[in-house]
Amino acid sequence: MGSTTPNIMGRDRTLLELRRAVERTAATGRGSCVVINGSAGIGKSALTRAVTAGARESGFAVAAGTTAPLDRDVPLSTLRGLLHSNIPARLHPLLAGHDDPLGAVDRIIDLLGPCARRQPVLVALDDAHLADNLSAAALRVLVSEVASLPVLWLLTRRPGSVRGVAQETLDWLVRQGAACHDLGPLCPDVVTALCADFLGARPDDGVLALAARGGGNPFLVRELLATSLAEGRIRIAHGAATLTDNRPAAAFGCAVDHLLRDLSDDVRRVLDAVAVLETPFSVHEAAGLLGRPPVELLPVISELVGASVLVDDGASLAFRHDLVREAMYARLSEPVRTALHREAASAVWREGRSAAEFVEHLMRGKRRGETFTSAVWRPATRTRITSSSPVLVVRDRHSRADDHDEPVHPELMADAMHLMGATGLRDLDDWQIPGQRGHAAQVSRQADFSQSAHNRRFEKLMYGTAVRSSAARAQGHLGKAVEHALEASRIADSADSADSGVDPGHHRLWLAVALTASDEFDRAEAIFAEKRDPSDHAALRWVLPMWHFHRAELKLASGALAEANAEAATAVRVTKRLAVPSLGVGPLALLARVAIHRNDLSLARAHVTEAEGLGAGATGAGLEDLAWVTALLQSATDDPTPAIDTLSDLYRRLPRRPLLLTKEPHAGACLVRTALSAGDSARAGAVADTARLIAERNPGVASAVAAAAHAEGVLCNDVSRLRTAVSYYRSSPRPLSLAAAAEDLATAEHAQGQRGTAAGLLNEALRHYTAHGARHDALRVRRALQSLGVRRKARDAMGGGRTGWEHLTPSELRVVRLVAQGLTNREAAEKLFLSPHTVDSHLRHSFTKLGVTSRVELTRQVLAHEGSFLDESV
Repeated sequence: MGSTTPNIMGRDRTLLELRRAVERTAATGRGSCVVINGSAGIGKSALTRAVTAGARESGFAVAAGTTAPLDRDVPLSTLRGLLHSNIPARLHPLLAGHDDPLGAVDRIIDLLGPCARRQPVLVALDDAHLADNLSAAALRVLVSEVASLPVLWLLTRRPGSVRGVAQETLDWLVRQGAACHDLGPLCPDVVTALCADFLGARPDDGVLALAARGGGNPFLVRELLATSLAEGRIRIAHGAATLTDNRPAAAFGCAVDHLLRDLSDDVRRVLDAVAVLETPFSVHEAAGLLGRPPVELLPVISELVGASVLVDDGASLAFRHDLVREAMYARLSEPVRTALHREAASAVWREGRSAAEFVEHLMRGKRRGETFTSAVWRPATRTRITSSSPVLVVRDRHSRADDHDEPVHPELMADAMHLMGATGLRDLDDWQIPGQRGHAAQVSRQADFSQSAHNRRFEKLMYGTAVRSSAARAQGHLGKAVEHALEASRIADSADSADSGVDPGHHRLWLAVALTASDEFDRAEAIFAEKRDPSDHAALRWVLPMWHFHRAELKLASGALAEANAEAATAVRVTKRLAVPSLGVGPLALLARVAIHRNDLSLARAHVTEAEGLGAGATGAGLEDLAWVTALLQSATDDPTPAIDTLSDLYRRLPRRPLLLTKEPHAGACLVRTALSAGDSARAGAVADTARLIAERNPGVASAVAAAAHAEGVLCNDVSRLRTAVSYYRSSPRPLSLAAAAEDLATAEHAQGQRGTAAGLLNEALRHYTAHGARHDALRVRRALQSLGVRRKARDAMGGGRTGWEHLTPSELRVVRLVAQGLTNREAAEKLFLSPHTVDSHLRHSFTKLGVTSRVELTRQVLAHEGSFLDESV
């Protein structure tokens, strides 16, 4: 190859001026300072090496060195390191003395003085912007003190990359008269010459095109050529260099890492994330991608712009060298890359980017084996689908020739129409999808398209956050579901409902649903009991039936079957009144669930049949509810249809969509048992793994932890895990789930010869079933008890639970009295030295026994039976 210092090419003028500074120092006997500015890899170090080599040849004493990021942590380490390697060993003690750093500066002056009187001195410090604070401050003194001596200071830096004392010192030196040279990118002709010089051959157009991607940065150009040559992507023959593969070599990533070596870990994380954004992006998009406030990224962005990694054109940001972005992107692992693209889809859509860009990120965020439609309908993707995006996504998908054979998912169409209605869009007639228009028209009848663009801004923001909550819940992130729902509430509460178009109750619904999934039943019920009409906003009339349906889910989870039945029946009536019968599938499925618990199997079958007639227009959650209750009915009636076939879609969606397991935690164990009975251990294991995943995501939710142990216990016939399940369920507010786990533990204990323990567990399960009117379940437990030889009175089987004030336990009475005094569950727990979950459980049982649904009604009961709150000791 040719020259060993190709970076010097194109720097003739600067190199000439630096050599003149060397000559002037020697000729005049006076000192000066030169500062070279430039981004990483632009050629500062090569110039420094060339100048120091020339100075040595001219008789200069040279002290040259390079700072490192760690220098900043040790006072005076930069200057000590620079001089230590350039003076005789006998003089090293003069640089010691950490206790008196200012004295060390004086000793450095004492060293330079005699040396400069004998011969000119060149002090060259590369990457001076990384100098420690004391060394930086000392430079001001040193440059001034030896100005009358032939000492030339040559300092290089990346301007603005790291602000601090060192950068301020360099700025001060320039203001005091130091010469300043700015190094920019090489021009195309110089890049061509560099390629020929480096390769020792004439580059073809392909090689030049590859080199051009280096953006005139000598380091990048050289590394592109070197790595491509090493990997055989450039071939040299007969004096010509030919490119055989225009992709950068894999080893080029190491060169990029070296280029960015001085960036902090936090800055590198931001840079890794924005590497998925191929087009210029905003700070808000970068922040959305990382889930951080935009203001938090401003110092990071400033550092990246200052380091010439990013460029700021005033409206957006972009990588200075797209090659760097590509190398960083290529080094991301596939899971990280996929996750970032999913977040990018949301970020670019919020910033109003095109549907094509949104879809591109969506496609790159697909999991292996996913189709376009399944990627769009992925629960996480629903956080991206707001406003008009469903229409544009569907339209864009139909414009892709390679996807024309894939049908449009009905659920995507339903959400497209629903969300267009919710945000006031009228883009209904611009597109037609065969076979879908009827459903679209049905859903669109709910919507009022009168909102102005100004009002829609609040609606989109609040609704998007609420949908993010639903997506988090569908994925088993219950804490995040609550967080997003609370944020939606905050956004809605901060807006004037009358002016912004934000529905006064819509956001509260999603919060109540998230709280229910998180076992916070009291908080959820307090929202459902609020005296407001959630259907005030015309565009969101669908909320009213969902309000009743989700309250019914809460009642069912707490074991209040009668109240669950009443709320679900109301939801069905409302869907019929609003002419949106497809929204009745979920409530009808819940009515069937209640009927099964009550042992009214013919009524359950009637509800299922009615729901099946509406299933064609239902969305994912409703269809899952229908499949689940159908399987339960098949098991309860000895239906010959295998339940595992009925649940096949639900199994297939795990672990991607574990929504059912967040709504009914003990469903996991049932699904495991169903799969095992069909000899499908793979599906059984997948369910248990999914339950464990939910538990790991929500360690503070007792029912989630219990459900994981329950599913694993059934899968492995593990008594220990089943005991864990029962223990955790006892601290949760879900009595029917507790009873189901107690049944399974009883079976396992009996198998190990623990008949007495098994009987006790079955009796516990029976108490819960009878207390909540679950006759079908109570009959099953009684049969199990009879098989153990235990006899109980018939009233326990069919008579229902004990109700009334006199049947409250002492523990329940203590909780009821405190709550009636206005204490929260947590405050009552602290006073009684109980866990909040235990207090919640006692309170739920008390509500059921007293037949009340709110704290106000509970207080009336306490006053009626005890008159006043005179006994402060409770």
